[in-house]
Amino acid sequence: MSLWRNYLVTAWRFLIVDRAFTFVNLLGLAVGLASVMLISLHVRDSLSSDRGLAGHERLFRIDTLETTPGREPLDIARAPGPLRAALLEAFPEVEDISRAYPVTASVVRDAEPFRQDILVADSNFFELLGLPLVRGSAETALAGTSSLALSERAALRYFGTADVVGRRLTVAAPRPRDFTVAAVFETIPANSHMEFDLVIPADGYFASAGEEVAAIPESWAGAYFFTYARLTQGANPDAVERSLPALVDRSLPDWLTGLLSGAPHDFYRFRLVPVADIPFDGGAIAGFKPKASRTTLWAISGVALLILAIALINFANLTTARSTLRRREVAVRKVCGAKPRQIFAQFMGEAILLTTVAGLIGLSLVELSYPYLAGILGMPEALLPGEDWRIWTALVLGVLVAAIVSGFYPSVILSRIRPTALAGGFDTEVRTGMLRHVLLVAQFAVSIALIAATLVMLMQMRFAARADLRFDSSNMLVLQIPDVPGADEAALALRHSLAATPGGQGLTLSSSVPSDESEDNVSIDRPGEAKPLQLGFHRVDPAFFATYRVPMLAGRVAAPTAEDSSIRRVLINEAALRRLGFARAGQGLGSVLRASATELHVVGVVPDLHFRSLHEPVRDELYILDDTPGRRLSLRYRPGELSSLLQAIERRWQPLFPGHQLDYAFLEESLAAPYDGERRQTRLLAVFAATRVILSCLGLAGMGAFA
Repeated sequence: MSLWRNYLVTAWRFLIVDRAFTFVNLLGLAVGLASVMLISLHVRDSLSSDRGLAGHERLFRIDTLETTPGREPLDIARAPGPLRAALLEAFPEVEDISRAYPVTASVVRDAEPFRQDILVADSNFFELLGLPLVRGSAETALAGTSSLALSERAALRYFGTADVVGRRLTVAAPRPRDFTVAAVFETIPANSHMEFDLVIPADGYFASAGEEVAAIPESWAGAYFFTYARLTQGANPDAVERSLPALVDRSLPDWLTGLLSGAPHDFYRFRLVPVADIPFDGGAIAGFKPKASRTTLWAISGVALLILAIALINFANLTTARSTLRRREVAVRKVCGAKPRQIFAQFMGEAILLTTVAGLIGLSLVELSYPYLAGILGMPEALLPGEDWRIWTALVLGVLVAAIVSGFYPSVILSRIRPTALAGGFDTEVRTGMLRHVLLVAQFAVSIALIAATLVMLMQMRFAARADLRFDSSNMLVLQIPDVPGADEAALALRHSLAATPGGQGLTLSSSVPSDESEDNVSIDRPGEAKPLQLGFHRVDPAFFATYRVPMLAGRVAAPTAEDSSIRRVLINEAALRRLGFARAGQGLGSVLRASATELHVVGVVPDLHFRSLHEPVRDELYILDDTPGRRLSLRYRPGELSSLLQAIERRWQPLFPGHQLDYAFLEESLAAPYDGERRQTRLLAVFAATRVILSCLGLAGMGAFA
């Protein structure tokens, strides 16, 4: 015991006397360990998504792979409504299925409206998913047509307490109705693939909606629902998935299969995604959140390990270089009878002591930096929960491994010093300059490579921010008209009343706007072809292209004359022009496209507009000119008059949509949203790249100071 006490006292005195060495080593190790701690917590948080749900091993989401000839397949995070009944009837392995349809509506509490994202779900939604409830029961959460379930976060927002079962809220979905709170569920964790705070019953919603919306649950023509399936114990999900093509072939209605250019299962393919893998393997389109990348996650983990490696290299380099200052101490110990293994144990003990202190400092750095980095990574607010012994065990083991890795080589070198060092000569066995040089060069090479990778990502983000989308997105305000009976007429009335509003520079109605994940398609019959051609479409009013400042490649948008007022006029983009077999823009003008019994007359050609992110190719599509095109109202405004314009919109909004809060967004923000994940990862890599350069320079400075 006295020997180890002597070792400890000697080590402590040595660290205190040589403060510069201690500072460099402690700071380098602390930053390296802090980086690994942060990234380990991020990786653990990301990979534990929804694994807390009861029976998550048997829980799957059914995603849709929609394939149209001539286009890239669309991987959609939802499925058609009728798939639920078809699966339950055809597969005994499917124990239960529940669907959820996302909408945005106004929630009114004490006459104050709140804009709220809402799930319209089947009554068995909470029973199937096993979401933990803090008030009420899963069986009654969505019973009837006027009950609802709130998250704890929403309950506190609306009532100031989570004990709200029996309280009432007015929800304008689709029209204002009073609902009774039947259950309160735990707020969905940030690492879940889901994101919602309020759920209402599907029966009441679709029964009170307009004819178009009421038909959605029975329509095979679109993937609208998040569809979750729980399999029976021991069921094979791969076997169920292999049987789905046959189900599609016999389930799709004849009118739909007649529009397809191949077998129905070639158009619609369904896959079962384990609920815990949805953040990485789920559909990229129309999900709750943007899809994450395992490759990026592991790349960031590798960066953290490289930072730790540099810190350990610095420690080993400095300790080995300073071995010349302690060779006489070691020689004296050996003359007094110390064995090499005792010398090795002494210096390993010093390494463990120093690494432990560095670990405590690193933990403090994590606590200090976490509020900033949590925003970048999207991690939960709670960190290092005291009751989770696995995290603390991993931290202790990590510090111990770092101590062994960093201290092993210097301890071996020091234990090999001979008693002849007392004569004052330099022991040849501690000449390790070449290895130190190699390690220094290696760490700078890795740092430069990381900087280059970060710069490439920054350039990609800059390209995405400055890319020519072929329309002008600046100073654009987009309003979502509520999905209520008579919404089309109300949208036209709003457009008319805002036409002469000061501060506006143009407005237009359309069925969708850039950044929307619209996937409406129309079948175009071609002479001599057995199957029609599928083209995407948007319905727009004649002012759409002028408002979005889209240049015309050929033709023009003009008001129809009395003679051709009954003609359906369309514009096509360049991709559709090529699909239709035209080489130049002017060749497409005047052509007539036949969609079933409807003739579509091409009056113009426009560039390929990037309605979606640059991650996805531009689809071939046409724009149908329509006086009542849809429920997305786009306004271009003068920057200095936005406030007065919003006030004018609010005054005209309330009489047309009572009980519905004004729902608007800035187009530039909506277009930037798909890149939020890459932006966060790039900022994180930039922080770590700077950290690695600082550590490398710190190690070099320490070596230079020692020399």
